[in-house]
Order: sequence, then structure tokens, then C-alpha cells
Amino acid sequence: MRSIADKLRTLARLPIRGWRRIVGLVAPDLPDAPSGLIARTRYRLAFYRTLAAPRWRFAVRAAIVVFGFTCYFGLQLGLAYGITKIDVMPLAWVLITAFFVVSICVALAAAKPTFCFIAWLVLSPLGFIFLRMDFGAGLPAITFDRIVIGALAMLLVARTLLNRQPIKAPLVGEWLILGFIGYTAVSVFALHPGDLKFTLQIISDRFDHIVLAVVVYYVAKAVLITKQQVKWAIIGLAIAGFYTALSAFYEHYTGTKWFSSFLPGHYNLGWGDVGMGRASGPLINPAAAGTFLGITAFLTLHLGAASRSRFIKFASVCAAGVQFVGAYFTYTRSGYVAALLLLVAMPFAARRFRKQYVVYLVTASIALGVALPIVMSSPDIHRRLTQERTVLIRYAVTRITLNIIQRNPLFGVGLGEIDTALEQNLSNVGTLSGIYARGMYPGRWYPQPKLGEVVTSHNSILTIFAEQGLIGGFLFTGALIALLAHMIRLWPRLPVNDELGRDLMALLIIAAIGHILSTLGYDIRFFKYPSYVAWILFALGVRLGEIHAREKRAEEMVETPAEALPPRELVHA
Repeated sequence: MRSIADKLRTLARLPIRGWRRIVGLVAPDLPDAPSGLIARTRYRLAFYRTLAAPRWRFAVRAAIVVFGFTCYFGLQLGLAYGITKIDVMPLAWVLITAFFVVSICVALAAAKPTFCFIAWLVLSPLGFIFLRMDFGAGLPAITFDRIVIGALAMLLVARTLLNRQPIKAPLVGEWLILGFIGYTAVSVFALHPGDLKFTLQIISDRFDHIVLAVVVYYVAKAVLITKQQVKWAIIGLAIAGFYTALSAFYEHYTGTKWFSSFLPGHYNLGWGDVGMGRASGPLINPAAAGTFLGITAFLTLHLGAASRSRFIKFASVCAAGVQFVGAYFTYTRSGYVAALLLLVAMPFAARRFRKQYVVYLVTASIALGVALPIVMSSPDIHRRLTQERTVLIRYAVTRITLNIIQRNPLFGVGLGEIDTALEQNLSNVGTLSGIYARGMYPGRWYPQPKLGEVVTSHNSILTIFAEQGLIGGFLFTGALIALLAHMIRLWPRLPVNDELGRDLMALLIIAAIGHILSTLGYDIRFFKYPSYVAWILFALGVRLGEIHAREKRAEEMVETPAEALPPRELVHA
């Protein structure tokens, strides 16, 4: 009977204990809490946050796992649907394979974000062409870059909240580029208030250049934490450069686009004004391809110079040579800017590997001296590299763009309106300039439809000033200049003998400058991967500075040695 009574009393006390526990959570007894309403409230909030921390971490982890598996299984269901429903057609296997790659990358984003980012870095040039699903004019498209980088960004933000990592104060360049994105968003809806279809189309066209490229910058900074991870990112760029160069070889010797090798059909090159055409590879534009190959060739040379293996040194020189020749096959002068700038400037900027860069410069000078007369003996190549017509076209379009900026100085003509503005301002610079701006040459006969074509802007920076005014232009260029200035300030602080030290920082700075200069000859906004590469160069430079600063602080944190005691003395507690 006594045991039964004890059990009944225990059961009767359960509601009371539960109520006391709830009351203790809602209004706990905090004897150490400071006096005062505000101070006590802050203390109580800190108590609740500490109490809920384990549950919060568990909930966030569970949400991330559920989100990752939901995306993965959803993509697998879509893949299965595609296999069963898509009719047998030439591109069916390409779409199915692309969908499978996307599903794997989304799963990797949750499990291994650094590996996922480097895999995206290698595959993105291929994914831009094939891994894309459009929903018609005016509706944003789903692309490989948007899915993978978007998933990475969301998961990294969730992980930051989970681990309660402090967010560093943005650099000046980061503040400016975030201001540019905000200004762009406001201006798009302010200048096109009623045309939703046009607004969505403009957002879809410019999203990758304006927003996603900056997201790539932050994702790169978030996942590349150690020197080894930075090195793997550079290796990823070198791999992408190598297969881009191989595709340039294929296009040069066949006169067809690189994917003609495995797709049914014959796809001619878009620029056929020299030989069989100008190679562009997966980067679509010859200027973008030449710039990218020039940068990756020097990154490959740096990896070889920093390696102790003779085989890797030899392989890197061979791979860089393939990339240099691939860049030459683009036959685009603006595409040569980055490579030439690196070739001339690195012997002066490098410290540890200066001898190697001097050897590269001397070897390239001798090779150019021997090969240039032979190359220029070809009428097509001589005409392509020396023709005055393209220079006059650039000059005319530049004058027109400057007139547009002068007429719409503060806010510009609006995002996506540059082609219309060029057409409207052709007559404002004279008949001859108008003819050149349309891609025509005086003294030659052209069919009448040629007059209806307008050569688009060939200057990325001036186009931003024309479309988004002085406000948007100064925000964008100010961000680039501020980030370059930050990297230049970091350069002398880095160690000389480190393979990821001062020489690599100098290479990144010169490569970024060469990349920006090359965009003065074409509109980078229509070619996604080159925009990502530009911001990845900035991310690598900023992250290198942070890694070396962290290592320096760790070296300086030397523990104070204990004071020596006299013999046979006691240590007092």
C-alpha cells in the first residue's frame, strides 16, 4: 500500500514539477543578474539564448540536411521524368547528363562546399552552354551557375548563423559593390515601373554580371580558408584554361564550334573574318577567351615554378604553352592584353620567381621575333590584326557612348537600354562616325538591311556609365579600384619565399588589371564566366592577405614563460 501511495504522490507532483519548470524558463531566478531594467533584460536575453543554443544548432542542422536531401531527391525525380518523357532527340542525353551533374553539385554543396565550389569553377564554362533552361522571353532562366552558387550561398549563410560566426566589417570595395547592386535594383524598377516583362528580362540578362558575380566573390572567400584550398582553386582555374585551350585548337583547325565534335550538326564559328574563324571555346567570345587563357597560363606557370617536382615544372610549361597558343587562335587584340601585361610586368613585380619570369619574357620575345614575320605574311591574319576599320568602329561607338553619358549624366538611360540609345545617337556624331558605328566601311557597297544593324557597345565600363549614370558608374569602378588598392597594400606585407606569397599576389593584381583593361574592348556583361573570374581574382587576393595575417598573429602569440624558482623552493598555490 505504501508503494502505491508513493507512486500516486509522484504522479500528482508531475504537473507541479512541469509548471515549475515552465515558470523557471519564463521567469528564471537569476541571482547574478545586474540591477536595472535594461541591464537585467539584456542578461535575461543572453540566458535564453544560451539555453536555446543546443536546440537551435540541432534545428538548423536538421533543416540543412532536410533541405539538401529534398533538393537532391527532387532533382532525381526530375531526372527520372526526363528519362521517361523526353523523346529521343539529339540533345536528350546532353540535357539528362546536365541535370544529373546539377543534382550532384547541389548535394555536394551541403556536404563539401569547398569541393563543390572548385568543381563548379572547373565545370562552369561547360555548364553555361548546356546546363540552362529558359522559360521564354521575359522570364528568368535556370542555369547551372545560378543553381550551384545559389545553393552554396544559402547553405553558407545557414552555417554562419548556426556557428554564430562574427561577420567581418566589409572592405571599402565591398561596400561600394553592395551599393552598386542596391542602386541597380532601385533604378530598374524606378525607370521601368509598368513593363514587368521587360524588367524580368533585363534582370535575367544582367543578374549574373551584377549580382551572381559578387555572390561568387563572397562564396570564394567563405570556402577558401586555408592555403591548400586557395591552391586548389588556382589549379581549378588552370584546368579550365587547359581544356578551353584544347577547344580553341579544335575550333581553329576545323572552323566549327567545339561542341560539334560530339553533337550532331555543323556549327560554324561566329567570327569568320580570319582563316577558318576566331576561336572562342566555351567562353563564347574570342576576347573573353583570350583574356582568360592569358591569365590561366601564368597561373599554370606559377604553379610549376612553386613546385619541387621536375615533372610538374615541365608539365606546367607545356600546359601554359598550349594556353598561350589557344589565346593566339582567338585573333583578338583585346584578348592579348592580359597576357602581354603579365609577360612584361611580372619580371619587375616578382621576387622569388623573378629569374623564371625573366626567362619567360626573353623566350617569348625571341619566339615573337621569329614567328611574327611568318604569321603576318598571311593576308587574313595581317588584315585582321592591323585593319583600321575595327579601330574606327570602336572610336565611333566610344564617341556615341560619351554623348549618351553627356545627355544622361546622373542616372543614365536605364539598364538594358544601351542598344536603343546607340541607335538614337548615331547621327549626333556625324555621318562618317555613324557609318563606322554600324560596322560599315566607306567606299564599299552593302545591302540595305545592313543599315538596320547597330554594332553594340564594345566598352564595358562606358556602357555601365551610359546605362546607370555617373552614380552607378562610379560605384562600380570605385569598387574595382578600392579592391585593387587593398590588394596593392597587402602585397608588400606578404612573405617573399612563400609559394602563395608576394609573387602570387603580384600576379593576381596584374591579372585583375589586365582583365579590366580587356573589358574596354568588349561588353563583358553578356559573357558570364569572365565576370566570375574577375571577382574570383579579387577574392583570392583578399583571402591571401587574411590567411597570412592570421598566420602572423599566430606566430606573435608566444606564451609568457613561467618564472624560474630558486632551488628547493615551494610553489605557493
